[in-house]
Amino acid sequence: MTIRTAWQCDAQGVFIGETIVQEDPLTPGTFLLPPGCVLHAPPAFEPVSQTAVWQEGTWAVHDLPLPDLPAAAATPDDTVSPVPPSGIVPTPQNRPVTGTHETAVIVDGQWAVVADWRDTAYWLADGSAHRITALGETPPENALFAAPPEPSMSLAEAQAARIAQLRAAWQSAGEAPVSFTTAAGQTDLYACDATSIANLDAMRAAHAETCTWLPDLWLNAADQPVTPFTWGDLEGLAQAITNRTPPDYPSLLAKIGAVMVATTVADVEAITWQAT
Repeated sequence: MTIRTAWQCDAQGVFIGETIVQEDPLTPGTFLLPPGCVLHAPPAFEPVSQTAVWQEGTWAVHDLPLPDLPAAAATPDDTVSPVPPSGIVPTPQNRPVTGTHETAVIVDGQWAVVADWRDTAYWLADGSAHRITALGETPPENALFAAPPEPSMSLAEAQAARIAQLRAAWQSAGEAPVSFTTAAGQTDLYACDATSIANLDAMRAAHAETCTWLPDLWLNAADQPVTPFTWGDLEGLAQAITNRTPPDYPSLLAKIGAVMVATTVADVEAITWQAT
């Protein structure tokens, strides 16, 4: 399963945070997006005084309006100076110092320090992955900041998996391509899997009555080149496949037996197939 980061917007297109989306298993290369989610990252902006908005297929950065502040009493020159209830106007110069995973934002006309764990990934003990996208959100107390290790296999599970791998390796060794040289001196490797052998037998059967091979017919080698074949070449290839040395079946049985009597997962995983 392929996952990637996406950017979530509200109904008005205002960016509200990051999220994780999954590739559509029915359409590789596309992703399952919730409403308001886009795959294009917004440009850099100052979240205290700006916002990013997804509009008509592109991002736009807008300045946030200044907070509504009550008007002070008229000054002698009849001007009005807007000030917050505390009398201190928040400015970049009086922005409070913040620590790790903190940021300062304006709340009700005043600076406030809030938790800022945005874009932090964490895992829970059950293996589920999460990512924080909003200000004020913090990881739970039991959060893990690295993916937990995969659950270890039991001895029985390791034995079953290794036996399946040994059988697959033995079968693959039995289907290894065979080398054959045509009467014209062209040497190539030819596939020996069940489908390729069935195709070869079908071609031989189709021409068995006349024992001739049309001059414009060619045969694909295992590594893709095509080689001109005579009827004699076709029969020679079939014989080469029949005469090839099969992988050692008693060796497979011996390795399976060793897996079954192993007492640790490490011992099981040390047993591998070596084709002979």
